[in-house]
Order: sequence, then structure tokens, then C-alpha cells
Amino acid sequence: MNFGNAPRVYFRLIAILVGLAAAGSALALTVPVTVKETAGVGADDYTTTVVVPLPYGQYQNTNRFRMTNSQGATIPAQFHVLNRWWGRDRSIRHVMVHFQPTVSAFSSPGSGVTVYQFRDDGSGDTAPSTPVSVQDGGSTITVTTGPLRFEVPKSGFTILDRVRLDLNQNGQYESSEEIISPDSRNGGIFIGRNGTESPDVNVQRDGEDLPAPIVEIEENGPVRAVIRAEMPARCVGRGNGPSGGNCGTEHRHGYAVRIYAYAGSPSVKIDYQLQNSPKNEAYGNPLYFEESRMDFRLNLANNPTVRVGMGDSGKNVYSRSAGNGLFLAQEFDDAFSIRDLANGNALDSGSRPDGFIDISDNRWGVTAAIRNFWQMWPNGIEIDDSNKLSMQLFPGWSAQYHCNTTPDNTGCNDDGENAGVSATGWYWLQDMQHVVKETLLHFHGAPAGNFDEQVVDVARTFQYYPVPVIPVSHYKDTGVTLDLDGLMLPGSRVDTWEGFDLGDQRQPLVCTSGNGLVDRKPDRYRDEGCDPNDNRYNFGWNYFYIDIKKRINNQAPNDHLKTEEHFIVSENPANYFVAEAKAMGELNVRPQWMAQYTHSADHGTIGWDNNTIPTGSTWKENTSDRGVFLAGSGPEGDPRDDQHGWFYHVEDAYYYTGNLWIKDWYRFIKEMRLPLLTLTSLHNKSSRENAHSMNHVLQAYRVIGDDGGNSYLNLIKSYMRNTQFGTQSPRCGQRYTVGNQNREQVFEAGYYMRMLINFMSEIQGPDGDAQTWAESFNMLSGMAEWNYNIGRFGDIFFNCQTNPGGDGNDPNESSNKSHVVPDPVAWYFWNTGQRRFIDQAIQYVEEGIPPGQGQVPNVTHIGNYDKYEGDYRGRVYELGARGSRADFNPPATINDLCYVPTGTNGVTLNWTPPAGATRYHVVWSDKPISATFTQSNSFSNWWAANAVGAEPQPLTGQLFINHNQSGSYEYRVFSFDNAGNMSGISNAARPASGPDDPNCQPVEIPLPLPPGNTRVQ
Repeated sequence: MNFGNAPRVYFRLIAILVGLAAAGSALALTVPVTVKETAGVGADDYTTTVVVPLPYGQYQNTNRFRMTNSQGATIPAQFHVLNRWWGRDRSIRHVMVHFQPTVSAFSSPGSGVTVYQFRDDGSGDTAPSTPVSVQDGGSTITVTTGPLRFEVPKSGFTILDRVRLDLNQNGQYESSEEIISPDSRNGGIFIGRNGTESPDVNVQRDGEDLPAPIVEIEENGPVRAVIRAEMPARCVGRGNGPSGGNCGTEHRHGYAVRIYAYAGSPSVKIDYQLQNSPKNEAYGNPLYFEESRMDFRLNLANNPTVRVGMGDSGKNVYSRSAGNGLFLAQEFDDAFSIRDLANGNALDSGSRPDGFIDISDNRWGVTAAIRNFWQMWPNGIEIDDSNKLSMQLFPGWSAQYHCNTTPDNTGCNDDGENAGVSATGWYWLQDMQHVVKETLLHFHGAPAGNFDEQVVDVARTFQYYPVPVIPVSHYKDTGVTLDLDGLMLPGSRVDTWEGFDLGDQRQPLVCTSGNGLVDRKPDRYRDEGCDPNDNRYNFGWNYFYIDIKKRINNQAPNDHLKTEEHFIVSENPANYFVAEAKAMGELNVRPQWMAQYTHSADHGTIGWDNNTIPTGSTWKENTSDRGVFLAGSGPEGDPRDDQHGWFYHVEDAYYYTGNLWIKDWYRFIKEMRLPLLTLTSLHNKSSRENAHSMNHVLQAYRVIGDDGGNSYLNLIKSYMRNTQFGTQSPRCGQRYTVGNQNREQVFEAGYYMRMLINFMSEIQGPDGDAQTWAESFNMLSGMAEWNYNIGRFGDIFFNCQTNPGGDGNDPNESSNKSHVVPDPVAWYFWNTGQRRFIDQAIQYVEEGIPPGQGQVPNVTHIGNYDKYEGDYRGRVYELGARGSRADFNPPATINDLCYVPTGTNGVTLNWTPPAGATRYHVVWSDKPISATFTQSNSFSNWWAANAVGAEPQPLTGQLFINHNQSGSYEYRVFSFDNAGNMSGISNAARPASGPDDPNCQPVEIPLPLPPGNTRVQ
């Protein structure tokens, strides 16, 4: 493990694996998909996405999949590979399925549910009667859904051109059916600070932008199609001060747009992302602006009727003729008004509207909605007297809500003093900040029947759409979604979340109000998050759904221990929506994104702080220059540093939603993290920094993938081998860490152990990398032994070689800081069968390690160990402490290990295979190898010796090792059975008297493996 000056090992396998039957075809797979309606209005053929985890090694393509209804009939569905086991057999890990369920309205627990099945006995995509059609005409992409046909121009990008609604249903899409016509004034409109609607350098129309954006077909299937366009921000010219600075005389906004079309649907979903990440300067100024909106000029009769949902418990709408125009304005999270456009007078008001305006004449109309309308305030929707519809994503009548009371513009105090709408009258995006808002245009015929109720239903379903639920048992059985191999207790789902009994909760319960629960705050701060005068206030586009105390202050304690596994274990849509929003909040609020960045093209200009991402203003190398903030403004958030690089919740949400914006971000992260893997001298970090940054790399790798040559995975493996394995003390098992080279914190080691296990998951098995896996297992074993013998779930410890204590702490005293350590310890127990590790973890949790601090206290921000509810902590510990593990009987210890010198510098190891052994772990050293923990320089701990990996491991009991140089070495072997039980260490190999020594010959015993998905490492 710790190579030092020892020679590297080269090995070849002499014996072959026997007893393995040829792999047969996979068993039929049927996964129930329970669709739960969440808006309380019902849904018919509503396009919905479910992400299904798949068992390892079974599927290379989607050709066998289908979706069926409760009667077993195949229904229309579209299948996309979400990710694969890139570094192994490239089988599918998760498949994303678009289908169109029908589900009744949710009204009481258990209602509003329809069950479908995902099956593997079909023939792939199944088209509906009116599939989506996408045609790329070179300059224009034409999309037909059945009721609707629209064009997306590639140059002069106005988002939608020539939208035609097939009113007579003859499939001709006639010119008389054109509800939106081409107009260069349509599409995205950005008004910079002090801009006006007249020709002005500060007014930037997406349709007039040159060069033209990249417009491409991202998805093209029978159920859903996605068109994506992007034009990154850029700096034009150079200058000094607020008018120039790092972005010169003209700071061009960036944008990305996704347009979603659905089979048989007259609705178009449009996601608009405003960007500020110029690549042509090392650091860009804040992007200040007055307004950002999307305009669409509608072909409606003069003075149409306008309806606005009031958002009350019923389905009431405000209605009047358009007249001189009117607009819906969400002015605060709990205050909206409907105002006359001509004079600004309030026509009506309320608290939380449904977030839509419908404009209709007696022939047809459009419902325009913005998702998270009040949650991400300010938002607005406007119709003027010429039927110009404006989706006001950053309305000109408001400005940025800003919490800033400190002279250095670093944030606000606990009381949120002086927080409010900025007196500048502007919004601003920091460099590397991107913000997505989701909108819907629903085209319809003449209003009829209970039309008010119909349009409310459209908007409410857009906000809270049907959620498909996969049983928690399927996540457990496949083990491909959650980290630590997805290990969890078998059994029923849990019904609690953060202390609340959710029951059958379809929308988030996020904040207390007296004894009730209110759909507001999505985190643990309860009422504080609803108070705009508190620094934990959690609403508005630049505050929404993030761990708010770390928005500016990355050092704030105890506010990052969150993943979003809650949805898996609760099967509850409330947790789904929270996971979705927290992931997008992370990507919207923090300045940690750059569009179209590649390491090869852009690193020379941008540069990243490769050693450690600093606490503070930027991920970029030039931390002294964060741009010029104008008076009355300031930074709203910082990117996470490596010490607190908590992105686990983002990957979790991706495996529930398949959100394409998350995929975009991980594509950037994969490129941005390359310096960490390529500059091997910059690895001297604490265990926590290494753990979070490398887990971030692994997340990007899992989401985005690798080429067929595994180049990215090879960089990861090289980084681990060359910079990480050598940081472990061969006498203590702890890592040498940054700053003080002879100390380690137990909780940081817990993060590192978890990262190491996740890395091992990517390279395990006969199709992985047996050598690197074996070396990783040694390092993990040493850390487990260090915690068991020295750390004992304590706090800070100096190097055990020189200073057994540390910082005045008794090394035998446990600490509540170490609550992240029981999970990797439990994984180690589950994969070795060594009971002492889980017994000590149980003692730590239930009693504390004497003299100790007693039982680990109730710390509500991470939940309690008495029941895992979906947090980062406790899942595998609960399995280890309470799970049933029937087999604790390891293979017999090998006692006849010997070797025969082979060739110039090689040896051939021989031993008798114990009954039940399915793999081996071989170690060697130039010192005597100790089976028990030792700090003597005269011996090598077995986990500090050099590990040998083979593919597959030699089940016949013979292995050749070529040292490539002369030397005298000792060898030891462990064996493992199929249940993961680890044998005792073998005898030290003795030399044979000659090549024909009958006492050193292998005994060939066939070892048939049990059927099923046997894991062989």
C-alpha cells in the first residue's frame, strides 16, 4: 500500500478460474411505478419522467424495455440511457423513461394513484397515436406535437416562431391557425442598467445577438422532444471601473434555453437560464441589469379577456378585459398584486397566486405560467394593449432583494438588518452565476364550460406535477443509486422526515407555523426561513432552497450534512419536490458555473485554484479580483470550498428527475476538476477536502461518463495511486494531512473512508481494476484499524508514532463530531464480517466510548441514529447494527502458503484453496507482516504491505508475482467467501525446497459459484 522505495508489483495469473458457468440471460424484470398526483386536480396523459435503476451487468441498450398499465398492456414510452457503469462493462445504471400516465385527483391519503410497470420484455420506444415529430431544416427546427406545430429559428433566435394551433384538427396547420407569427422583437429581452426600450447598447435582444447561438436537437423521441439553445456571456472591450473593468465597455449577457414539446399536447415548456460566465476574461464583473423577460406577440382579437389565478383554496380567478393592459406582480414571497398597465393601479391582490395569466378571445387563447412563481419572487406576467405577452423573469418594476450590512460586502448579520430590495433598482448576477426559471405556454381553443377551473388546473399541475415512485426495495436490491454500494436495511419505507410524520404528503411540508405546517421553508430552520428579516430567509430567486447559512459563510457549522435520499426511503412526492428544488437552488444561487467551458481551451485564460478551492469569493485562481460591485450592491453568495464541498444532494436529485440542467452543470464540473487529477503535486489537503473534492469528481464521472478508453477514470485512478495511497501512515493507519503533517480528525477520516468506498465501487469486479481495488482496500482497512485502535470515534489526534494524544483529548474519548464515521465502518463490517468493528460503532452510538461523552446527543440537523430517514448519515450503520447477516463463517485460514522461486526475480505462490473461498487478497512486504495492529518498526501491518490484485483472483490457489528486482519478501493471503466474510491471515509463505517440492504444489479444487449476481473482486 505504502510503496516507499519498494518495487512495483507486476503479476500474471497462472491458474484460471474454474467452475464458472457461462453467463445466462437476465431474469425478467418488472418494476412497479406508482404515479402519485400532487396538485389535487388530476391529470390525463400528462407527460411524466421516471428514472429507473437497473441491476448491474444486465442491459447495454434500451431495446427490451416497455411500460405497461395495470392490465399489462403496453403504453407509449420513450427510453434514454441516463448513465452507465462507464469503467466496467458499460451496462446501464439508470434509464430515464418518458411516458404519459393518467391519474385521478389526490384528495385523501391513498387517493390519486395509478400503478404502471417498467418491464424488460418489450421492444424499446413505443410511439403514441400522435408522436412528437422534429425536423431540422437547416436554418429552422420544426416541431409537431399533434395539436401544435412551431418553429425554432437557429439564427435570429426568438425562441418560438410560427406557432400554429390545429383548431380544426385536420393536421394541416394552416396560416389562419397561426397564434404566434415570426417577429424579430420576440424572444429573450435583456435590459442592462440604465437601459431603455429605445435603441440602446444596454438593451440586448436574443434574436439580434451575433454570432448566433448554438441551437440543437437534444432529445428526439416519440413522447418528448427537447430543443436547446445557448449563447454564453462575454466581455466586449476593456476599461476601468464599473463601466468597464474586467468586462469592458459592453458586458453581454449569456443565456441558455430549453424548449420541451410533448406528444399530443398543446403545451410548450420553456426553461430560460440567464448566465454571467464570460470565458474571455479571467474574472468578469457582476452583470447588472434592469430587466430580463421573454416576449411573444399573440394573434388575438383586440381587447381579449384576461384571467389570473388567485391561488386560494378554491379555483377562483380575477377576470377582466385586457383594456390598456395589465400585469400580475409577485412583489414578495407572500404578497402579489394585479395592476393596470397604464396607470399602475392595483386591481386586486393576495398572497400566493397560481402563477399564471390566461389571455383568450372567442376563438382561442394562451395560458402563460411561471413555475415557483411566489417562491422565486419577483416574477411577473404582463399583457399589453397590443397583445404582447411578457414573461417577466426579472421584472423591471422590482429589483434584487439584498441582505448586506457589512462594509466588505460579505453578507448580513443574524438579524438580517437593512435587508430589502436594493436601492440601486437593479438586479445582478455574480461572475459564474446562472439562474434558471421555468415557464409554460399552453395554447387552447375558445373558452368553454368550466374554463376558469381548467386554466387553474393547468397552472397547478405545472407547479406540482404527477410524481412516479419506485419502491425503496428496488433501490436496495439494485444498489446502483445511493453511494456505499446502496446498502440499506430491507423492510418497509419510512414515513417521517425531519421529525414530521408525513403520511401521504404530496407537496412539501417545510416550515412550522404554530402547531401547523406551511408549504414554505424547505429546510430545517422552520420559521426563520419565512422571516425576511432573518439571515436564514429562504425565498426569492437568489435565496431559494439552499442551506442559507452557507450561502456566504462556508464555515458556518452543521449546515451541510444533507443528501436527498429522503425521497427513496419515504416514497413520498413531498421529498421529491424538495430534492428537485434544493438541487436547482444550489445551481441557481451560488456562483459556480461556466457555460461551454473546456479545460483544454479555457484553462489558460481562466485558471482554477488547483490546490484547494478557497473559502470565499471564487473558484478562480485570482481571488483578489472578484469584480467591481457598485454601491448598494454586493456579493450574494459564494461557491462552496472543498472543505464544505457538499454536492451530494445534486447527484441524488438527478437520479430522481433526470433534470438536464443538472447534467449541464456536471459536464462543466468534470472539465473544471481536471487540474486536481493532472497536477499531482497539489494534493496536500485535509482528509475532508480530499473526500469532498474527489467525491465531486466521481459524481461528474458517474453522470457524464467516459470515453471507451476510460481516459477520465484512468486519471482518477492515477491520482489516487500517485497522490493518495502514499499519504497513509504505515504504523498508524491515519492520513498525513495538510497544515500539520502529523494530525488527523476522526470525522474527516470518516468522509475520506466514504469517498474511498465510492471510488472502489467504480473499479470493483472482474471487469474493473483489481490491482487498484486491492490497494484501495488496504488503505481503507488501515483507516478502519486506526479508528478502532486509536481514533475510537474521537476528535483530533496527532500522529500515533510521536504523540498518542492531541489537543488535550484523551484518545479513548469519543466525540459527537465523529457521527459520519459509523457508516463506512459499517460498510467495512458488512464486507469483511469482522464483528468487532460494528460492535464498537454500536457502543459509540448508544453509549459513547469510555470515558466518553455519553450517548451521541440529538442533533436535529442530521437526524438521529435511531431511525434513518434519508440523511447523509445512518443508512449503512442501521444495516450493520440491525440487519440480519446469516453467514458469519469465513473460509478456513490458509496454513500451507508457500512459494517457489520462478525466473530471475519472481515467485509462484501456492496454497490449498479453502472450501467456500471465492476470492483472495494477497499482500507482501520486505518486513514480517503482522496480522494484528502494530506500531513496531520491525513489522509491517498487513494493510500497509503491498497489495496484489488479479483479474479474477486465483481460485485454484496459485499466483505468479514478478518483482522485477531481487529481494527477500514475505507473503500472506486472506480469502473471502461469497457472503463477504474475510478469513484470518495465512501463514507467512515459506520457500519450497525446489520446483518439484510436493509440499508446495497447488491443489486444484473446482469452486462453483452460486447463481445470481455474484460479486467477484
